[in-house]
Amino acid sequence: SSTIPSVIGHLTNLEDLDLETNNLSSSIPSEIGLLTNLKVIWFARNALSSTIPSVIGHLTNLERLYLETNNLSSSIPTEIGLLTNLKVLFLSNNTLSLAIPSVIGHLTNLEKLQFANNTLSSSIPIQIGLLTKLKQLWLGENNLSSSIPSEIGLLMNLEELDLSGNALSSSIPSELGLLTNLEVLNLDGNALSSSIPTEIGLLTNIRSLRLSANSLNSTIPFEIGHLTNLEWLTLGFNNFTGNINSIVCDRNMTIDIICVDTSEVTCECCYCK
Repeated sequence: SSTIPSVIGHLTNLEDLDLETNNLSSSIPSEIGLLTNLKVIWFARNALSSTIPSVIGHLTNLERLYLETNNLSSSIPTEIGLLTNLKVLFLSNNTLSLAIPSVIGHLTNLEKLQFANNTLSSSIPIQIGLLTKLKQLWLGENNLSSSIPSEIGLLMNLEELDLSGNALSSSIPSELGLLTNLEVLNLDGNALSSSIPTEIGLLTNIRSLRLSANSLNSTIPFEIGHLTNLEWLTLGFNNFTGNINSIVCDRNMTIDIICVDTSEVTCECCYCK
């Protein structure tokens, strides 16, 4: 255990800096901004604290930034928007707060974005829809509110979308049906209302669909039965009604776990009750 020394700023030809899992503490030194040839930073799984330094914006050659599982706090600096070559940005498992900056939309080369398990608040910026190369978007376990922006439907390459454990409200946007490469959709534990959009049936590659613990209502759409690759379906702790035997049970779908509200929904094959 120790701190990252300020003399690290002398290593100006460095391209890959890996200090992962070393019990490093204190703040990230501002001298890191001198390493303008860096392409990869691995600082994950330490005990780094304080803020993400704004000088991070000087590292315009950076392609991968791993800062997850530390004690980093305060807001995500707007200078992050200068890192237009980034493909991977992992900031999960810290105590980052305030809003996701709209400049995130400048990072159009991003393929994986993980901000899960922080205390980020406000709404999901509509600029997220500019990140059309994204395959993975994890924003779960924060304090995000307002509605899910319809612009997420522009992320045609998305394979994993996790927005669980927030305070997102309003209805599930029908534009999610455009994400035909999606394999994992987790919206558990929000305040989503209204009915499940029928467009959910267009997600024919989906393996895990989790919508539990919201305020969704009405009947479960027949189109769920089109999702023949489903392995995990959770719909419990909502306000659904009706009979889904003909949707999932009578189709011999090989779903490992099916959870629904047993009091108001008839389901002979549901065994997570």
